[in-house]
Amino acid sequence: MKVEDRFWKYIDKKEPNACWLWRGTLCNGYGLFWDGKRNVRAHRYMLFYMTGVDIPSNLDVCHKCGNSLCCNPAHLEVDTRQVNIEDRTRHIKERICNKFTESDFNKLKEVL
Repeated sequence: MKVEDRFWKYIDKKEPNACWLWRGTLCNGYGLFWDGKRNVRAHRYMLFYMTGVDIPSNLDVCHKCGNSLCCNPAHLEVDTRQVNIEDRTRHIKERICNKFTESDFNKLKEVL
């Protein structure tokens, strides 16, 4: 089986704007794929596969959607580690805030 075919069998591809979730091996919350030479993060392999450009090791492949299992190339971009950390922190804060209702905040105010 070709490497590309093996890779795609682990992608849960949905409509173009949705997250395409990795359904293979995981390591620290990210997809992991054996490309025939080495283990590589699945989202990083996706960008390499789609563009043909080997991303330098000093750059990260960032998830604009905030979903570490997403492999949709429309949700991925190359940037610095610092930008990736800031983006991830923002996504975590958004998830936390989205889980609280106004009632939850009011109860918290009463306790404080």
